[in-house]
Amino acid sequence: MGKPAKSSITTTDHKLIKEWIKARNGKPTALRRNSNLGTEGHNLLRINFPGRSEDSLDEISWDAFFEKFEKYELAFQYRNEEKSGETSFFYQFADRNENPDDEQ
Repeated sequence: MGKPAKSSITTTDHKLIKEWIKARNGKPTALRRNSNLGTEGHNLLRINFPGRSEDSLDEISWDAFFEKFEKYELAFQYRNEEKSGETSFFYQFADRNENPDDEQ
């Protein structure tokens, strides 16, 4: 996974993550299991935004979302705005142990 631009913020704060997602009308989801994916991994968590949805996603509860988030020791990297000033929908999940000094 490549390192995000410096304007990205990294956090493990559940409240902050949930607020960011809800502010964009997003829903917590998980990628539907696929035999080609092998065993379950952290890449299964996704966020479904209106107009940006994927057919292979299933909505999950916030509790299930954060249970997986903690189980795989993830960090949430996101941007609030694009350079143009528009609301950003950029996010990615990363190993929280990779860059512990970046966390907010």
